[in-house]
Amino acid sequence: MTTMLDTTTAELDATVAGPVLEPGDPGYAEEVASFSLTFTAAPAVVVGATSADDVAAAVRAVGNGRTVFAAAKEQPRAPLSPRERDVLGLLVTGATNREIAAALHLSPHTVKEHTSSVYRKLEVRNRAEAVQRAERLGLTA
Repeated sequence: MTTMLDTTTAELDATVAGPVLEPGDPGYAEEVASFSLTFTAAPAVVVGATSADDVAAAVRAVGNGRTVFAAAKEQPRAPLSPRERDVLGLLVTGATNREIAAALHLSPHTVKEHTSSVYRKLEVRNRAEAVQRAERLGLTA
């Protein structure tokens, strides 16, 4: 489902951040500096949103550094093996190779091989990109 939200900047700010400060109000400059997301009066579209609250929640999540994606139809270049999925599952938690090795009863060298294979299949270069791509593909739980 797609929700079309026709809103002005002030309406969205009130939904997302509470009361809207006007120029000249105490704290206005600080508020603008800390919340640099700007919407115009153009419609905002969020796939899967059912209400303005869903749109506001998505904006808050992005503002907190998370990504907001519906599970994508695309798949990795090659499917991940069950062990690669296990490694990826721990990788997204921020675990180091040694921690992943201990959790899965593998050697750190084997974990390094699995992470390299995951990077290749997801077509990424590092852990951060792997986590982001896995989220987009719906591979994270």
